[in-house]
Formats: sequence, C-alpha cells, structure tokens
Amino acid sequence: MLARSDPGGGAAMGDPSETAVERFLKWEPDPERREAALACALPLQTDEDIYRAVVPESAAGSYAWLRGLAFVSPQAGRCRYHDVVRAAMLRLQRTRSPARWQQAHTRLGDVFRQRRLAVEADLGTDPEELWKEAVWREHRLNETYHRLCANPRTALPDALRQSAYAIGLDVATLRRWAQILGGAGLDTDAAALVSWGERLEAAAEQEQPGAVVLTLLLNASELDAAGRALAYTVRAEEHRHVGDAGSSLADCEAAVALTPDAARPHAGLGETYRVLGRYEEAVASCTRAVEIDPGYALAFGSRGDAYRNLGRHDEAFADFARAIEIDLRYAWAYASRARVHEALERHEEALADYDRALEIDPSYEWAIGSRAQLFERMGSYGEALADYDRAVEIDPQYAWAYGSRARVHEALERHGEALADYDRAVEIDPQYAWAVGGRARLKKDMGRLQEAVADYSRAVEILPDYAWAFQGRAQAYVALGRPDEALADFTRALDLRPGYGWALGSRGELYERLGRHEEAAADFTRAIEIDPTSDWALSARSRVYLRLGRHEDALADCARTVEIDPQDGWNRMLYGVVLRAAGETTGAEARFADALRLFTAAAAGTGDAAVEAHQGLLLLHCALLDPDRAAAVCEALIALGPGGDPIRETIEDLSLLRTLSPEAGPGIEPVTRRLRETLRHR
Repeated sequence: MLARSDPGGGAAMGDPSETAVERFLKWEPDPERREAALACALPLQTDEDIYRAVVPESAAGSYAWLRGLAFVSPQAGRCRYHDVVRAAMLRLQRTRSPARWQQAHTRLGDVFRQRRLAVEADLGTDPEELWKEAVWREHRLNETYHRLCANPRTALPDALRQSAYAIGLDVATLRRWAQILGGAGLDTDAAALVSWGERLEAAAEQEQPGAVVLTLLLNASELDAAGRALAYTVRAEEHRHVGDAGSSLADCEAAVALTPDAARPHAGLGETYRVLGRYEEAVASCTRAVEIDPGYALAFGSRGDAYRNLGRHDEAFADFARAIEIDLRYAWAYASRARVHEALERHEEALADYDRALEIDPSYEWAIGSRAQLFERMGSYGEALADYDRAVEIDPQYAWAYGSRARVHEALERHGEALADYDRAVEIDPQYAWAVGGRARLKKDMGRLQEAVADYSRAVEILPDYAWAFQGRAQAYVALGRPDEALADFTRALDLRPGYGWALGSRGELYERLGRHEEAAADFTRAIEIDPTSDWALSARSRVYLRLGRHEDALADCARTVEIDPQDGWNRMLYGVVLRAAGETTGAEARFADALRLFTAAAAGTGDAAVEAHQGLLLLHCALLDPDRAAAVCEALIALGPGGDPIRETIEDLSLLRTLSPEAGPGIEPVTRRLRETLRHR
C-alpha cells in the first residue's frame, strides 16, 4: 500500500524542500515578500541592516513583518529562523539557482567584511588583538561563513588559517569556528567542509586541543604557506605553555623559514629563546620582529625581559616603556618592568608596577605571586601572606603559591602552618622538588631529622642535580652524627656546583669538627676566594688557623672580619680569643669590651636579635672567665623561650670555645649542663 501512494513513481516527486517552503509561506500572497523571506534565510541571524541589504528594494520597509512570521524568533533586535525552516529554504535557493546563491552569499560576505573593517578602524589591524574582541570575532565568523557558502574550495584555506587564531584564543572559540565550517558544509552540501567541522569539533574535546588542531592544520594540503607559518607559530605557543621549549623552538624555526618577513614568527622565536635562557638570541629575534612591525608590543616586551636578564636595565626600561605605550593595558609588561625595579632595589616603583598590572588584570596570578615575593623580601609578611592567599583563592591548584606561603610561615615561626602548605604543594605536584626540599629544611629545623633526610632524598630523586638538596641532606646527616654520609653529600653538591660557597663552608666546618684541620682550611679558603667579603668563612678559617698554631694568619682573618662588619659582636669576641691565645692581652681585652658593648645593646631589644645577643653574652662571659655572670646570662637566655635550634647552637658554640680557649672550661661545663637539661624538658 505504501509503495502505491505515489502513482507516478519517485522520479516525479520533485524537490521536497520546495514543497516545505511552499507550506511555510502559503499564507503570504505578495511575491516580493516571499522572496524577502527566502533571502533572509541566508544569514545565520538577521538584523534590520542585513535585511535591507538582501531583500528587494520594494520590500525594504517590511522588517517588522519578517519578525512577526511564525518561524522567526526575535533576539535582542535581531531575528533567527527555525532550523528546519531555514534548512529547507537554503536547499531550495542553492538548487534553484547556484549562481544567485553564490552572488547572494558573496554580497553578505562583503556586508560583514565592511562591519569588520569598521571595528578595525577603531582597534587597529593586529589579528591577535582583534581576535580578543567579541564584536570583531562575530563579524569575522559571519563573513567566513558566507565566503564558504559562496565558494567552498577557494574560501577554505583562509577559514583554516583563521582556525589557528581561534584555537590560539580559547577552546570555546574553536568550537564555534568548527560549527561554522561544519554548518557551511551542510548548507552547501560540501563534504570537505563537513569533514573539517567534525574533525575540529572532535579535536576540541581532546586533553590538549590546541596541539591536536594545529597538527591537523599542518597536515592539511589546503593550507597555504602563510597559514602553515601561523599554525607553527601558534603551536609553538602551545608548546611553551606546557613547558616544552624544545618543540616550541623547532616550530618557531619552521614558521620563520616559511615567512621570513612576518613579525609574529620572529617574535615567537625570540620569546622561546627567552624562555630557554638564550637571551642574546632572544634580543636578536625580537629586534627583527620590531623592525618588521614597529608597533609589536609583545616583541618589545619579550626583548625588554631578555635585556633584564642580561643586566642591561636601561634598555629593558626603554623596551617596556615602548610596549606599554603601544598597549596601555599590557599587564605582563608592567609586571616584568617591576622586576627591573626590584633588581635595582627600587621597591616602591616595583610595587607601583605590580599594582598597575593587577588593576588591569585582578586575577593575574604571576603578578600577585611576584608582588608577594617582593613583600616577603621587604619583611612585610602580612602583605605577602595576603597576596599568597589571594593567589591560591584564584587557583586552588597553584602549588608554587602554597610552597611560597609556607616559606613566609617559616619566617614567622609558624611551623605547623608552613608544614601544611608544603604538604599541600607536594600533594598538588608530587614532582615539585623545591617544595619537597623546603619541607625537608623545615623538618630539619624542627628536629625531625629522619623525616628531613627522607624528603631531601626524594628531592634529589626528582631532580638529581639539585645541589642545594644534597647540602641540606648533608647538614641533616651531620646532626644525626653520620659524618661519612654528610661528607659524601657535601662533595656531591660541590661536584654539581663547584662555586657553591655555602656547601664549601659547611664541609669545612665538618672537617673542623672531625679534626681534619688542613682540609677544613682548604675549604674555607676556597669559600673566601668565591666571596672575599664572607666574614663567616673568614671567622671559621681563623679558628682553624688558631688550632694549627698559625696565630698571625688567624689574627689577619679576624682583623678582616671586623673591617667587613664592625658592628658584629661575634667577630669582636673571636678576635679577642685569638689575641689572647697569641699573648696579646691588652688587645684581647679591648676586643672583649667591644663585644660586650655590642651584645649588651642588642640584648635590650626583642625577638631573634635579643636571643642571639644573649647567646653571644653567654659565650663572652665564659671567655672572660666569669662563671657567675655566665650562669645569670644563661638563665636570661632560657627565660626568653628560644626554640631548640638556638639552644643546640649555643651548646655547639660552647664546645668550640672550650677547644679554642681551654682555660674557659670550668665556666663552660655548668651552663652546658643547664642548657642540655632545658632541651630535655622541651
């Protein structure tokens, strides 16, 4: 029965779209209005200006009539056809007259091109900036749709090139762009466009959509050289964002080879060189970019930061100023210029630039974190914590901010909060060697030495060339009484960083404790060669020289420490000990008097400085052979409530003083017992 419902056979049935359109318009007798309704199906959306551009002149005043049709949905001054109605009308027009179809879409493409150009007249012609503007993007999208409908084959290369800009912006824009390509393919019955739309939409769902899309484009025969260069450039940016600078470099070089006279590939190459730390090459590539395009703010910004890293501060300031002149809302340039101010110790200017960057972009995590670090260096811990709090509020997975906030908590002796932040940082990123190492240092300072060793070991497992972690583990081994392992770690740290002065000095101290004085002196000498102003290394070498009986050398080192820091009571006290050992009693008494004056003044203060001054006074009175006064100062030190570390340090210093000045032994013994007793009850 169903087969007999068409007595004339399928060939006589005709185009179903024509029947459908007739049904939609059967109540409209006016032929010009019927043509107007058909013409207005071509745009994705219609406003009154588009309406007037596509309908016969005699129907130009009937926009209100169109908006009142049953299959038309008004949308904020514009209107849109029901999808089923529009599809039927498009098919009818495409099949009825392909030439008129092409002409109409070409005309509409021109209309949206004019709208796009009007926006560019205000915003400029930089594609990267234009793609950030929603109004411009919408005009470009509609223009591309109509170009594809008019001539799919010739318009496809440009549409694919624009896809690279779309993914360079965000995934949502890529999806919209893919829908336009696929929609144009369906509306024109162009299989190639449908295929591209499907592939782009599928790529948008991948874990790293940018790299997938751009690789698709680079494998497309339809893409011209300019399009391929753009795809390489944008893929290079994607690689940089995920930390793959090597792949980024290869893509940038390919882009420059394809379009040597285009600014963006050179700027991308310069930025990649900057990320790789190849600053001279970064300057050269960015210079080429601004020669091609003197208005390229990003290239000036990248070159400015390369100059900063090269220590060429005046040139850095000039480039950042030019970048900001071109783009007053270039937040990265303000924040990067702040780092130049920081390098010059111009903290207020740096804060002003960070503030400006955050006015432009209040959620700019890097600027918030950098300002927090500056506050931290300035000792403004409250402000630093507020910024780190803000950073983790914006991004609860920001491991660096948790680790950095932990460091501030450490400075404030909030060990529990510091440990919680380090734990959170490592939970977010188990491979974050710096946070693992920071937690190890904290545990070492808290006396949790075995746990500290475990964390240091984990840090060097993650990062085998992490010299700082090797020297930290070495110090933990020293505290655990495992000198052989400590020496191995100090040596490993120095193999990795031969100029690591702190590791040299620490190994020298261990050699000193082990009685290997010649090796200790060699390490201290090397540390002094690296930093001739290190009064700590000079004091340490003077102690070793004293033990070796080299009094003149010891006195020379002590004299140098006092020159470097005349206000350091510890340097004065050691100078007195060495002078007394050398038989220069009068000079020794003068140095002891200087030390007493400096320590007494500092002891009247508060906090860590007062604790350290009481430690110095305790040793000084032992050195002056005044056990009663030493005992009184010992009680005053305990009353200040210092942590375990200052007490352990004092016990070690008293042991060292006994070695350097044996006559002080009787006074040292009772205060050492008292300090050990205090440690046991903590």
